[in-house]
Amino acid sequence: MDDRSAQLFSELDRISRARARWLASVLAAGFAGGAAAILLACHIADLALILTPAARQILGPAIVAVLAAGGLAAIGSLFIRKSPAATAAWLEGREMDFRQDLSTVAQCAGRADYSAELVSELAGRSLERLRGVRPAAGARKFTVRLRAASASLFILLVLTCIIWPGAARISLARLARPWGVIGDWSRVDVVPGDVRIPAGEELLVEVRSGAGKARVIVESAERAVTACPMALRDGSLKALLPPAERDFQYRFFPGRMQSRSFRVAVYRPLVLEGISVRIEPPAYTRLAPVEMPNQGGIEAVKGSRASVTARASRPAGSAAAIFSGGQAVAGTTAGGEISFSLSVQRDDRYRLMAVSPGGADTFVSAEYQITAVSDLPPEAELYGDDLPEVPRGEMAALVAGRARDDFGLSRLRIGYLLQGQPGHREIAAPGRTVTDTSVEFAWSLANMGLLPGDSLVYWLEAVDNDAVSGPKTGRSRSRKLWVPSIAELYQAMARQDSAATAELAGIQPEQAEIREQIQRLSRAVKESRRVDWQQQAAIEKALEDQQELLSRLERAADQALESLRPEGRQIEIDAETASKLRELRQLFDQVATDEMRRAMERLSKAMEKMDRQEVARALEKMNLTAEELKHRLDQAIAALKELQQQKQMDRIKEELDRLAEEQRDIRDRTGAAGEQTEADRLARRQQQAAEDLEALAREARQLGEQMESQPEAGEKLRQSGDRMQKKGTPAKMRQAGQRISQGKKQAAMDLQQQALQEMAELSQGLESARSSMAQARSRARAQALRQKAREALSLSQQQEDLNRMMREGGDANDLAERQQTLARAGARLQSRAGSRQEMMMPPQAAGSLSRAVRAMGQSGQEIMGGRRGQAGQQGQEAVAALNQAAAAMLEASSQSSGSQGGGDMMQELEGLSGQQSDINQQTLGLMPSAGGRPEALSQEARSQMARLAAQQEAVRQGMDEYNRKYADRRDRADRLDDLAGEMQKAAEDLRQQRADDRTRERQERILNRLLQAQRSLRDQDFSRQRKAEPGRDQGQAAGRGEPKPGEAPPPPSDRDWRNEPYPLEYREIIERYFRSLGW
Repeated sequence: MDDRSAQLFSELDRISRARARWLASVLAAGFAGGAAAILLACHIADLALILTPAARQILGPAIVAVLAAGGLAAIGSLFIRKSPAATAAWLEGREMDFRQDLSTVAQCAGRADYSAELVSELAGRSLERLRGVRPAAGARKFTVRLRAASASLFILLVLTCIIWPGAARISLARLARPWGVIGDWSRVDVVPGDVRIPAGEELLVEVRSGAGKARVIVESAERAVTACPMALRDGSLKALLPPAERDFQYRFFPGRMQSRSFRVAVYRPLVLEGISVRIEPPAYTRLAPVEMPNQGGIEAVKGSRASVTARASRPAGSAAAIFSGGQAVAGTTAGGEISFSLSVQRDDRYRLMAVSPGGADTFVSAEYQITAVSDLPPEAELYGDDLPEVPRGEMAALVAGRARDDFGLSRLRIGYLLQGQPGHREIAAPGRTVTDTSVEFAWSLANMGLLPGDSLVYWLEAVDNDAVSGPKTGRSRSRKLWVPSIAELYQAMARQDSAATAELAGIQPEQAEIREQIQRLSRAVKESRRVDWQQQAAIEKALEDQQELLSRLERAADQALESLRPEGRQIEIDAETASKLRELRQLFDQVATDEMRRAMERLSKAMEKMDRQEVARALEKMNLTAEELKHRLDQAIAALKELQQQKQMDRIKEELDRLAEEQRDIRDRTGAAGEQTEADRLARRQQQAAEDLEALAREARQLGEQMESQPEAGEKLRQSGDRMQKKGTPAKMRQAGQRISQGKKQAAMDLQQQALQEMAELSQGLESARSSMAQARSRARAQALRQKAREALSLSQQQEDLNRMMREGGDANDLAERQQTLARAGARLQSRAGSRQEMMMPPQAAGSLSRAVRAMGQSGQEIMGGRRGQAGQQGQEAVAALNQAAAAMLEASSQSSGSQGGGDMMQELEGLSGQQSDINQQTLGLMPSAGGRPEALSQEARSQMARLAAQQEAVRQGMDEYNRKYADRRDRADRLDDLAGEMQKAAEDLRQQRADDRTRERQERILNRLLQAQRSLRDQDFSRQRKAEPGRDQGQAAGRGEPKPGEAPPPPSDRDWRNEPYPLEYREIIERYFRSLGW
């Protein structure tokens, strides 16, 4: 091969390498652009369509394969070299000028059979043209466009990743891991996650994410995949998975996120079915066994044997019945059946529990009721009424009645009580199977020893055949023979009193019903345009009912007063009782007032005119009058009950005095008794006196138990009766009668003297109870006055607020309406306070209330007339009058001696603390500012200070009562005797219009002492060794100086009062008080 041919081959090799580099660059550009295009397309498709995992599972490997093939092709093109012949053929195909010269040289160079000179010439001719050949010259535009397109796609891909990195990252992860966990699930709530459910049960799954829609994919053990859409409910995506019989997994696909797989273990639950009960009643009932299938409740006679059986869905390892009290009765398990047995003794509840052999599964049934039906006591009934006396001549009584029992009778007899000694008279026994029988028995009384003056109480008794709880006895109502005893006398009195009270009490609900009807008619008339015939008929019916009720009320009042008048032997009425009778008469007169009759007359006239507005106003007036009638009726009933108790106590006292005289006469005659006949007669009188005393003591105890409104007097009555019972005074009198019969006069007289002394003690107890009733009435008066004073002060404060609103301006109609409302409230306060005027309302207070009501009414008229200045003056006069009325009532209440009975120290201290805290806060708002003068207070502030002085005085009176009431209590937590004096000084400061730092500090000390006493009481509940002491001034904490003028005073110490261990019920008071001080 000559030099020209060698140079030609070298040039062909250069062209081949240049062509390979160009092809590699084209492939690389195409690879980059294609990869960017594919990734962008996949990203957009996933965003728009949210590709399924199956699609991504196919798409991901395909993309990787395509990209790998393109990359390998680009890289491989760099290393593939074309032969000179191939390069020559490519050049000749591209450049027509070469024709066959290059191919001839490439194929024939070096061949012996070809002319070397020809080859050299062809090589030289082609070599000049080859030096100017560029392999990529013809495809330059294509190369530039391809590279530009690839660069654009690549830049778009990069920008997408920069702008939406999260979305791009998720798309890449979804392609790379089609079934992997996609997204941040650490803040996503998944419910229920991995779970264990019984077979055949649906599963509710939910996920709380920001996605608007999602799917849940379920994969069973057989690799079957089911997709379920999720719905958005209550802020969560939820889906209900269908029931399954085998384990499965599920995953959430909210949006483009993918959760991990959650495993659901499906198990076959242990269930008890077919629960049935068999009941075997006790033999004595002669009842047959009862089968109760498909129910677990047990209702059986007490003592029955109940057997409970149930079928288990699969074999159980153990079973038991769990009762409400926690007791358990183990059952037996045999294959798929469990059973247990129990004895029905009481009402209870139970559940059945079964546990699988491995203990992994437990079934607890619903709760079932066990009802133990008791064998009821037999019933006995006597026919006829009480016999006033024993039939003369034959001395016999015909006893007729009836006896019955649910399961059978075993015995019948007559029970009686003669001269305090019980006895029985047997009647022919019925058969044990008899459950209902009539009784007719001629009872001979010849050998009973009945004498004139004796009493005999008898009844019919029936005994059943209960073999479980023992025979029970039922007895009929008692019947009496001969004269009534003292107990019967008092029972008759009680029945009479009860009838009078019941008649009045029966009127109460009827009056309430009429009032509700009037209210409904009033609303209906106001809402309608005219009064129709139905409303007219209803109004006329209400008027008739009200008139009839008023007539009944007057008759009941007369009957009640008649029952209180002394009769028979007549008890002399003292001045206090006479005064109370006059008061009760006034109360009854005030119940059916002329105001009510006028309201009814006004309504009747309005009905005649058929004026809707007038009818509406008349109904409203009648409604208010009916409400006042109810209030006064309640007062009248309470006063009636109090007088009835007073009358009963007076009669017990009179009878006791008579009995004491009888006992003294028996004692005097005992010493002079000679013959046995006289001694026997005295012994009988002594026995009768013992029975009478026992009846009196019993009546005293019963009266004490009935005196709920007078607990202190009732307690003294009960104690007196119990004391006599413990000392056995009636028994001593009976022993004295026995000693008289035995001729032991001195022993009998000693017992009689002891009985007289103990009867004197009972008399003293009755006097003490009467005194307690008087003290309780006095305290009730004082308490009622204080309550009315508080209402007057509250009304005064409301009037102050209204006066301020008038000065600040406002709607005249609104101000007038508010003033009229306050005027009505004042009139109601005046009416209710004066309803029992003799016992509670002092004349000064009544006059002040009257002036206040008049001033408030005139203020309302001035407002409607546009004269606000005069209205404000009338409002100020109303405030002053109300404050004067409250002060007068408080002064009158302080004159009532004694203290309230009952109550609780803690509750009373809490009430006093709350009132004192409110006074402190309001006083703080009235204190003059720094440098201000007290005399610069406004008229409104002076009125408020006068009201606060009255409130402080009320708290002082409450403190006095507290100290008197609990003076002798050992569990008293603190000595607060000196606190009332501090309160009096604080009230005096307020009365003198002086509210300075000294007043504030005094009020703070008062409140701190009250709170400390409450805390000490609470501590005593946990430790009786704790002892509360009065508050002492510990000085200010170190480092805290005196407060500057205008600044709030510092707290009691540097400790944070919020962390103090105050009881929760006081914390609100303390926080409100300290906040008012700016702490």
